[in-house]
Amino acid sequence: MLHLFMIQSIRHKRLRMFYETGKGGKLPKEQLVKISRILTALDALSDESDIRSLGSGIHPLKAEY
Repeated sequence: MLHLFMIQSIRHKRLRMFYETGKGGKLPKEQLVKISRILTALDALSDESDIRSLGSGIHPLKAEY
């Protein structure tokens, strides 16, 4: 079974390391649970249109990076 992840790249070095390894040493400790919850929710999406279901003003990026 092929599973495509919604998150394709992360430019922020520390955030990318946290996403890939779970080590958030340089990120604010009081925000790690929230960051993890957001990354997990984003990665579980199957389509860009599902982003609106997360609420909180989250929207698909419109620029090419």
